[in-house]
Amino acid sequence: MQRPRILHIFSRYGEVGGEEICFHAITEALSTIADVTPFVYSTEELFRSPHGPLTKMGYMLHNGDVEKKLRECLRENHYDAWIIHNTFPAMSPCVYELALHQPAPVIHYMHNYRSGCLNGVFYRNGASCFSCQGGNYLPGVMRSCWRKNATYSSLAAAVLYKTRHMGAWTRFSSYIAISRRQRELLIRTGIPEDKIRVIPHFIRQHPAPADGSPRRDVLYAGRLTQEKGVLQLVQAWELLSPPDRILYLMGDGPLRGELERYISSRHLESIRLTGFIPHEEQGAVRAACGLSVAPSLWEETFGMVVLESWLHGTPVIVTPNGGLPELITHGRNGWIAQKPSAESLAETLHTALKQEERWPSMGAHGQQLLSSTYSPAAWLRSMEALLGELRVFHSSSTPSAS
Repeated sequence: MQRPRILHIFSRYGEVGGEEICFHAITEALSTIADVTPFVYSTEELFRSPHGPLTKMGYMLHNGDVEKKLRECLRENHYDAWIIHNTFPAMSPCVYELALHQPAPVIHYMHNYRSGCLNGVFYRNGASCFSCQGGNYLPGVMRSCWRKNATYSSLAAAVLYKTRHMGAWTRFSSYIAISRRQRELLIRTGIPEDKIRVIPHFIRQHPAPADGSPRRDVLYAGRLTQEKGVLQLVQAWELLSPPDRILYLMGDGPLRGELERYISSRHLESIRLTGFIPHEEQGAVRAACGLSVAPSLWEETFGMVVLESWLHGTPVIVTPNGGLPELITHGRNGWIAQKPSAESLAETLHTALKQEERWPSMGAHGQQLLSSTYSPAAWLRSMEALLGELRVFHSSSTPSAS
């Protein structure tokens, strides 16, 4: 059987994040069963272009450079399927216009909630917010939800309205959610229920062997942003003040200054802000930490931080938000806090710290899941099944739009 040809589309954000890491992992996994052509553009490319500021803003609505490159790609190759990950903000809805006017099946990978939210996270000013989920983005404009700027928010609303109006959230062949909770919320935004398939993420690396040394410290790994709940974790640690332990905050982001001031003013000497550390240089911190915490306040679409923690044999405390609790078997490979609050996190941390002797076995259970449920092989089986249903493996090369 001839290997199908897949066009794999992703618009990079201003900095590398989880979506981009997953895109590259998926490209690699797909390449074992198909000939994959990555089509990647970035916000940086748009901002570096010779166009003036107004033209660049207009390109968010229709990026002529992207359209030209994509049409050239389609003239040179015929594809049996498209997989689109993200087009916002730099690629523009022109990608969807071309996708909707060509005959190959199109799969949209949903990494966030952009179909019903200007900032894509259903979170605003310390609480969940679903004001725009039905496609009326005016509340998000009035509250300056995108980049905390009314002009940018108006532009984002125009882009998302155009995307919705052309049928990008209803007319594609399939949409992939990465957790059951994300699927529920995507249905509320108008994506047809029967078109959404849940395929969890996976992790490529093999579990790290334990060296047997004591690992008494606690780790938060991720962006330092309000919706990630880092301040609530710091406050929970302050409530407990566990002796002879360190809480490492490994990451960077806009909340760093506020965290530094809070930690300094409260004399919380057992909390260490490490800044961003590349994966290949995290060994020393990971080796010291036997427990991880994912204290998210928003509706997390999945929780790669949980898989990364299990990779290092570390159980995880999570909040009950989004897809996080779907990963955890309470008391078996981690703990689920009752609420996403400092008090509830402190209570759950207290329970976990009292059970330190169980951390290695709980982390080992997580590692077993990485070899089964969240392995590249498991993901590939699910993706092959979806591609098979869409007859990607049975179709001959189809003519493309030009």
